[in-house]
Amino acid sequence: MMGAPAIAGTRTVSLSRAGTSLACGSTVTAGETLNVEMSSTVGEFLIEVEGASVGSDGSGFSSGQCSNKRSTSISQVTAPQSGSFVVRAGYASGYGRVSITEDCAYSISAAIADSEEDTEQQPQDQPQDQPQEEPQQPEFDNDVADPEQEQNDNTNKDESPQLDGDDASGSMEQDADSSSAVRVTSTLVGVLASFAVTLKFA
Repeated sequence: MMGAPAIAGTRTVSLSRAGTSLACGSTVTAGETLNVEMSSTVGEFLIEVEGASVGSDGSGFSSGQCSNKRSTSISQVTAPQSGSFVVRAGYASGYGRVSITEDCAYSISAAIADSEEDTEQQPQDQPQDQPQEEPQQPEFDNDVADPEQEQNDNTNKDESPQLDGDDASGSMEQDADSSSAVRVTSTLVGVLASFAVTLKFA
């Protein structure tokens, strides 16, 4: 100010992420939003972000001046998509010489962003269906009798007609009587035939 050349200041400026200060020379993720920190904000000050793509790819201050490269308040800054950038500040306690902080440089980690995209795009292994074994039917030995068939055979045997002792004896006696009746009948026939012949020649 007042046409006097700027001098090196004693204040510092840097960035932080979620309350954690990021040292100069750190690597940040492309496109992430970071907070600006300044060791003292007494008097007048102006913060500047400089980089090859700052202001042209959505990076820089959200409500800054000069294509979002400068801001007169402590606010947030969006990191560029590639390359590197520096943060610096100029300040003065009033009318007098302006002091300039040292540059605080940061690099962009495009590899981290690419790695995250690759991880999301990689298909996850799908569990393969295991073939299920069909239950084997038990095999029966031909020499082993089927219990159900054996039971049916026994049932058929039980149902077969059987004669007790009295029925068997009666049947035998009936057969004997029939044979005797046949012999008697034959004898009578013979006798009657002889008698008829006698009568004829008498």
